[in-house]
Amino acid sequence: MTQFEDTDETRDESSPAWVHEDARNLLARDSDLEVVATIRRDSMDPAGTYVSDPDEYPLRASVEQFKGRISVTLSGIVTLVKARDKNAKLPEHAVRTQLNFFRLSPDRRNKLVYGPDNKPTGEETNTPDAASLRWLEAREAYKAVTGEEAKQDIQVVDFLTEHPVYFVMFQGSRGLGVSKIYAKKA
Repeated sequence: MTQFEDTDETRDESSPAWVHEDARNLLARDSDLEVVATIRRDSMDPAGTYVSDPDEYPLRASVEQFKGRISVTLSGIVTLVKARDKNAKLPEHAVRTQLNFFRLSPDRRNKLVYGPDNKPTGEETNTPDAASLRWLEAREAYKAVTGEEAKQDIQVVDFLTEHPVYFVMFQGSRGLGVSKIYAKKA
């Protein structure tokens, strides 16, 4: 028997089988929240400009009706090309991160007004919301590369998955978020 094996004499019937007195004593301490915070911070991907690589890591697009509007969701791997911190030196290896369920929409909606409790009040501003702005930027990226306006929305979606697209990303409370999209003519 190892030091971590349970015997019938030491097992509390209400505890899971893996928990025995020694393990419980080892873990019966206050969590070091500073250590937790540094692990959380140090495990986050850096904010900065990332680019998609349609040949090696193509983005996936899905389209659905979401909350009463057409919503395009992009997912896939993007590679860091410029760190937000001007003093940061890019490592020799490629820094890649997951573009997670990033939404944009050709259907305009305005930003919602939030109250002191950080919940929507039901009122809107006159400014387009983030999904509308990112769609406009995607259209501008299409135009910058092709030299013309997209005639159909599907052309923009195809462009996003078939051409290198740059994503300026910020560190949000739930990981990286996209604050701008653009493309460069090849």
